Amino acid sequence: MRHRIKKKKLGRLSSHRQALIRNLLRGLFLDGQITTTRAKAKEVKRWADKSINKAQENTVHSKRELHKIFGKTDVVNALVDKIAPVLNDRKSGFTTISQVGRRRGDNVMMYRLELVKKPAKLGSFQVESKQEKK
Repeated sequence: MRHRIKKKKLGRLSSHRQALIRNLLRGLFLDGQITTTRAKAKEVKRWADKSINKAQENTVHSKRELHKIFGKTDVVNALVDKIAPVLNDRKSGFTTISQVGRRRGDNVMMYRLELVKKPAKLGSFQVESKQEKK
């Protein structure tokens, strides 16, 4: 039994695991969905729901805590200004996991983790400003 074990190790060192989860979260918040394995999807879902819940508070303190996780202001701004207001009527269950199919190389079952409600425009503010200049 897995008593008192809070996280999955995913077969990685702690720094590699933190970077993996951080990058998957960035992809989820900037694109609205990611495709990955079941174990990674379940772990990222846990972090995503906590991050969205924190972003719904929309205080300076919550933004600083989110910035500690992501390290980039464009992800934090997209989360607080775009995603959290759309999901403001919900208290939990911000993401869903669905089966996609098997990966071609090693035949592992792949899952899609996506936001329940997606805003009209997703992505970072930096990407939008670069497109507007063209």
